[in-house]
Amino acid sequence: MENILQTILEEIRGVKEEVRNEMQEMRTELREEMQEMRTELREEMQEMKIELIELMDVKLKETKTEIRKEMDERFNQQSKEIGEELSNVVIFLEKRDNELKELITGSMKVQNEILRELERNRAEHEAYNTRLHKIELTQAYMEEKLLKSS
Repeated sequence: MENILQTILEEIRGVKEEVRNEMQEMRTELREEMQEMRTELREEMQEMKIELIELMDVKLKETKTEIRKEMDERFNQQSKEIGEELSNVVIFLEKRDNELKELITGSMKVQNEILRELERNRAEHEAYNTRLHKIELTQAYMEEKLLKSS
């Protein structure tokens, strides 16, 4: 019986050794498969990263294009608005200039009339001064004559 137990024990040890060897082989195979899977995953992730970068570049270019287009549209709209405002300012300034010209023309006419009136008054004043001087001379001459005759 001891022999049988010994044989069974040896067989169990053999089976145990086989199981250990198989498990070791399976571990090695699993490690190799895991390493291969990691390598494949890294490669796939690298490819996905490259694709993602390319996609992001495309999206970035599209976004830049859209932003430039929108900026151009806004710039054009603002340019139109500024142009309209400037046109309105020019119209306002022309209107104001015309009003000022009319005021200046009217003022010039009034000034010219005042100058003519002043000139006429000066001429009349000089005429009166001349007459007064003539009267004074005549009066002085008459006084002298009177004094000589008396």
